[in-house]
Amino acid sequence: MAQNPEIHNPGYNTLRDIASSEYGIIDKLNFFLGLVNTYNHVYQQLYSIDLRTDYLKLELPVYFFLGRHDINAPTVLVEEYLQVLEAPDKRIVWFEHSGHSPWINETEKFISEVLSCFTKNEKIK
Repeated sequence: MAQNPEIHNPGYNTLRDIASSEYGIIDKLNFFLGLVNTYNHVYQQLYSIDLRTDYLKLELPVYFFLGRHDINAPTVLVEEYLQVLEAPDKRIVWFEHSGHSPWINETEKFISEVLSCFTKNEKIK
């Protein structure tokens, strides 16, 4: 995704950034241990969940913030889920110039949209 000219600010690079001087050796080790633990424990639990069949009704607003050019997470699954989901409010917020990290690629829009969701939900209560 870093090579896609449609993505704004694609300079985010986890491995480069974790190598920066602001992280100590313990931070760097914990980062990689976190990846291993996430894969071994969290992902294994997620494989058996299909939101499109397991969670059709939620009693809270649901918002998905998706980068239009995300190649890591298939956005079509979110679109399918939104069609069957019953919730007080639900929507996809598209980030047209983002990949997998819209908070980095379109920071201002991301902040604005998050705040908008909070403001909107104050009215729903």
